[in-house]
Amino acid sequence: MFEPTNRPQRWTVGVLADFVSAFERHDVAKLAALLHADVISAMPPVAFWMSGITDVTRAFAETDGCVGHRLVPTGANGGPAFGQYAPDGGVLRPFALLLVELVDGRISRMTTCLDLTDRFAAFGLPASLPADRRWPAVGAST
Repeated sequence: MFEPTNRPQRWTVGVLADFVSAFERHDVAKLAALLHADVISAMPPVAFWMSGITDVTRAFAETDGCVGHRLVPTGANGGPAFGQYAPDGGVLRPFALLLVELVDGRISRMTTCLDLTDRFAAFGLPASLPADRRWPAVGAST
């Protein structure tokens, strides 16, 4: 869900939809193609920070920690964000709030807020999802 005040510009909708597709399919090559050369990835409150396409995609490729996760669009801080849900039995439960920033049509920053799962309702996100349900595409009217 993107509210009118934080709806992405038309050109970013395709980038965000491609990001969701690459993330959910764990498609490292497609993810790399969407990233800005100086991309930064952080995971507060964990002391985790990296930059550059090589390091970010290597971290994504070397673990299956996000396999099976789903992203549901929302907005935060005036920009695009996603509720990230992880499999837990037959449902998906809140895992993180993922904020993204774009520069020149590429993702320049990904901030995965691991400590906000109890705040999903404030972002219009459900408390859980059925594991087999697909959600509206980025930019789709809800």
